[in-house]
Amino acid sequence: MSSYATLDPQKTAVYFHDMLNVYIRRIPERRPAIADVVANCVKLRKAAKAAGALVCYVGGYLRPDGMDMPRVYTDTDHQLKPWKDPEHQNANLRPLAVAGTQNAQIIDELAPDEDDYVLRKHRWSGLFQTPLELSLRTRGVDTMILCGGLVSSGLTSTACSALDRDFNLVFAKDCCTWHSQGELDFFMTEVFPRMGRVRTADEVIAMFRSV
Repeated sequence: MSSYATLDPQKTAVYFHDMLNVYIRRIPERRPAIADVVANCVKLRKAAKAAGALVCYVGGYLRPDGMDMPRVYTDTDHQLKPWKDPEHQNANLRPLAVAGTQNAQIIDELAPDEDDYVLRKHRWSGLFQTPLELSLRTRGVDTMILCGGLVSSGLTSTACSALDRDFNLVFAKDCCTWHSQGELDFFMTEVFPRMGRVRTADEVIAMFRSV
């Protein structure tokens, strides 16, 4: 039975957001830090599956021509760099996670098993117009352990959507990717504690073992 200090595997899902080749492999200078995140994700996934918890993945999967991308005005790109031509530059963007390509595949270290759930999304939130909520509800899941990235975009968007649907949230802080360490620290100390429980991968594993 779940409580504040424990996790009932039958009511818990480990959720991996955008753990795709294109996002995890594309920035060489971040590879050492990202390697630690991936290792923690692997460890948590293994423990969750051993406990009998559901594992699910949601990742971007967009048309090569970008016609299913959002077309909204923003001041900057995702790296907070101002657009040189904000009237036209954003409109000419193309997706990184292109449907059917290796870029849009889940990284090998977290390759899903046949009993895992793999869903595709077209916006930041993993719950927006995907079957994720239905998939979780039909399994009796009321708690999501959030992993992946980015913490300031897709992960937060999903967390807000999940909170509005009354899911309990656990943020595995060392299983999340980020633009900067300061960004990660801000969300894990100033935002996510108001929305759920912030824990390390080892602490989440201990919550399963305490049931």
